[in-house]
Parts: sequence; C-alpha cells; structure tokens
Amino acid sequence: SPGGRGGGGAKDIIENTLGGKTVLKEEEYDIMQAKKLRGEQLMPILFMYYVHYRRGGVQPMIYQTIMGAYGLWKSPLFRIYVLGESGVERPFK
Repeated sequence: SPGGRGGGGAKDIIENTLGGKTVLKEEEYDIMQAKKLRGEQLMPILFMYYVHYRRGGVQPMIYQTIMGAYGLWKSPLFRIYVLGESGVERPFK
C-alpha cells in the first residue's frame, strides 16, 4: 500500500506494544533503536564529564572510552550498517 506501512519491498517488523502489535519497516525500527542507543550513552558521558573536568579523575574517562567502543562494536546497528552483516535478525534481542 503506497504511503502505508505494508509492502514496499522492505521487510516489516512486528513489535508488541501494550498487548497490541505495531508493524514497523526496518528503517523505522533501526531509527528507533539508534535513538534508544543514543539515550543510553548520554548518561555515562555526562558522568564522565563531571568526574574528569570537575574532579580531575582520569580512570573514568579511560573506562568510558573502552566501554563505549565495546558497546558500539556489540551493537546490532553497527554490525548491520558498518560491518555489513546481513544475518542480524530484527527485532533485536
């Protein structure tokens, strides 16, 4: 259906929301997951800023750099769009 959420060549993703089902295109789902990932990374970055610039701590900055890179590497979105893996199933677990 043109302009709708069905067909169009892109795979549809069914996600349970409050007992109902919502059908999303892969692109919509990926954007939603990218926004979620961005939100999850914001708090550690703010904490790192506080500890490093306000308290002079270096270890949290090193830890956050390593853990941020590791989290990115494990992210399904990174694996799909950067590494080009095609076997990653949606919805992500």
